[in-house]
Amino acid sequence: MYFILFVQLKSLFCRKGAKQALQFIEKKSKSMLAVRKIRKFEDEFEVDIFLKEAIDIYEKAHEAITTKDEDNILKYSTERAYPEILHNIQNKTIKWKMIKEVERPRLVHARSTDVISKDNVFSQLTVRFHTQQILAVYDRFGRLMHGSEILAKDVLEYVVFEKQLSYKYGSWRIHAKIIPDWMPPKDNMLKTFRLQLSPPVEALPEPENKDTIQPPSDSQQLAAV
Repeated sequence: MYFILFVQLKSLFCRKGAKQALQFIEKKSKSMLAVRKIRKFEDEFEVDIFLKEAIDIYEKAHEAITTKDEDNILKYSTERAYPEILHNIQNKTIKWKMIKEVERPRLVHARSTDVISKDNVFSQLTVRFHTQQILAVYDRFGRLMHGSEILAKDVLEYVVFEKQLSYKYGSWRIHAKIIPDWMPPKDNMLKTFRLQLSPPVEALPEPENKDTIQPPSDSQQLAAV
């Protein structure tokens, strides 16, 4: 669940982009109010410190994914993201490595709201990551499905972090990744399938032909003599 879905602007030099710019200004003011609400629960909350924590959570979550450490996957991802991650890594071997940050992480969106009751407050922060990574995905037969262990690629991502502010022991965890409409689609993974062999067909017995002339028996031959 997203409180309000964040959509990154592509261009201001169009009617749609100008409209989005006005909406962006409104959302920016709401984001500032959301950060203030976080500080009501955490007096020492600072965006710069959170961004350092966010990149650390991001790296540890992906390291847990490569080792299929379900405890740490749940530690660094929410209950919504957890089953999706397990489904995506099923029957796969993943090799991942963070190389460097192309740009510093940036907070682009923030929302804080109560859920069910006013005492149950959640906050979601969307962070823009622009990093260089190595990613290779293999299927259960060891065949490369996607990426490369040698070639590093620049990766632009918008990651949503969530925290239950009203819970004393709550922590920031990855909730989802947002893919803007203007981003080019990712390459499809090459999938392999097990060939289902049909069971062998048993040969049917040949039918007897009643018109076939049978040779006479010995008793018939003696009677004829």
